[in-house]
Amino acid sequence: MSTSTVYPPKRVSAEVGGQHVQVKRRLLLNLMIVPVFQIGAIVLRFTGSGPWGLSAKNLNSKGYSVKKALVCAVAILVSSSALATPVISGKYIVTERRMCQAVATFSFDNTVNTGDFVNGVNLNGGIFKNSLVLANFSPAKGKVTVDGLDEGGDAMLFAFTGAQNGQQGNVMAESANSGKVDYSNTDTTVTINGETYHVLYGQVDKNNIAHYFAMEGVFINDSNELCSAQADASRQ
Repeated sequence: MSTSTVYPPKRVSAEVGGQHVQVKRRLLLNLMIVPVFQIGAIVLRFTGSGPWGLSAKNLNSKGYSVKKALVCAVAILVSSSALATPVISGKYIVTERRMCQAVATFSFDNTVNTGDFVNGVNLNGGIFKNSLVLANFSPAKGKVTVDGLDEGGDAMLFAFTGAQNGQQGNVMAESANSGKVDYSNTDTTVTINGETYHVLYGQVDKNNIAHYFAMEGVFINDSNELCSAQADASRQ
């Protein structure tokens, strides 16, 4: 079986902005243009007697050279690829810090003999939590599976002495953190289990996978407390 190499003609014709131009074969070989593509108002396609024939047309302006049109089109293709939303995929070590605002309520009473005095104290909120988990993100399913630990409690404890003895608040404790929840992401946000964080991506590889991202957000928890959360994730 014999083989042969097909080269484009030494010169091919093209119509650009209504003007008839000639393009050298060397330019076509060096540019290695895909057979057909359209970027905005620029349409480029291979035609002619061989696989390397070319015609180009700029629909908006006149006097555009073929070389300029090709360079602009390639630049737009590269820019579009660079702006794609980074992908969160695979296993990441995630650390999260969450703090909720506390509301301390002091109840006052008054008598003729003592005047104003505190007769009751109540603490609501003030919960903090630190988490360390291994998270496995599956973009095809839109699910993330986590397995790790939480440490947390109340940032402030009230201790009572005298006529009443006791303590109000939750001491620090460690607990397991595991499960599977929904997730999604855009250029600027990551949504996990219904909570949307602002996000910054880093170390995005050639496959557009982010090897690092940092996120933060403000949420209302189940106890109607205002909470701030920050997290960092590093891909394994």
